[in-house]
Amino acid sequence: MTRNKLINLRNLFLFIKRYIFINKKKLSIEFGSVSATIIAILMFTAYNTNSYNSDILLSTFLPIFFLGGLIFTSSSFKELHDPKSSCSFLTFPISTLEKLTGLWLTTSVLFSVASIATIYIIHILVSILSSQLFDFQLQIDNIFVAELFKKVASYIVFQSIFLLGAIYFRKNNFLKTILSIFIVFTIYAILTGLAGRILFSDYVGNHGFSFNTDNVSPNIIFSLKNTISQILNFSYWYLTAPFFLIISYFRLKERQI
Repeated sequence: MTRNKLINLRNLFLFIKRYIFINKKKLSIEFGSVSATIIAILMFTAYNTNSYNSDILLSTFLPIFFLGGLIFTSSSFKELHDPKSSCSFLTFPISTLEKLTGLWLTTSVLFSVASIATIYIIHILVSILSSQLFDFQLQIDNIFVAELFKKVASYIVFQSIFLLGAIYFRKNNFLKTILSIFIVFTIYAILTGLAGRILFSDYVGNHGFSFNTDNVSPNIIFSLKNTISQILNFSYWYLTAPFFLIISYFRLKERQI
C-alpha cells in the first residue's frame, strides 16, 4: 500500500479514534478519579474558607492539569514500546507524520479541550453543591479568562518535550524526561555562566560571577536585559514545540524503519 507523505485527514481521524478506543477504559478511569479528587478538594476548601470562586478553581485545577497532561503525554507511545503491540502500531497503514500528529493532537489539543470541558462541568457542580450545603450564593463565575488560556498554551508548548521522551525512552518515560531536562538545563546554566564570564570579563570580579555595573551605562544594561528577555520569550513560544516535534518525527521515523 502506498502511503501519502502528506497528512490525510481521514487517516488522521481514524488513528486518533483508534487510540482513544484502545485507551478508553484507562482514560475514563483516570479522568473520573481526577475529577472526583478535584471536587473533593474544592468542597473541602470551600468549607474551610467559607467561600468558592473561579480563582480557587483555577489555582486547584491548573497544577493538576499540567502534571496530569505531562504524565498522559509520557505514556502516549506505550504501544510502541510494548513487544506485544509494537508490530500493530508500526504497521498501521498511515505515515509516520500522521502517527506523530495524531498523538500530538490527542495529548495536547484534545486533552486540553476535554480537561477544560470537564473542569467547567465541575465548576457548575461545585457551585451548586456549595450553595446548597454551605448556604453560599449561587454564582457561576466565568473561568474562561486569559490566565487559563495562557497556561493551556504553555502546556501545549512544554508537553512537546515529554512527547519526545515518550518516543525516546522505553520505560519510566516521565521520570527519565524530567531527569533529562534537569541535566540539560544544568549544563546550559554552567555553559552560559562561563560564556558570560568570558565575554564580560572586564565587569566581573576575580572570584564569582557577580557583575560590576558601575562603569556600564544604564541604557546598555536595560537594552541587554530587554534583548535577552525577548530572545528567551520568542524561543519558548515559537521555537520549542517545532524543535522537539521535528526531533520526535525523526526518532519515530527510525523506529518505523
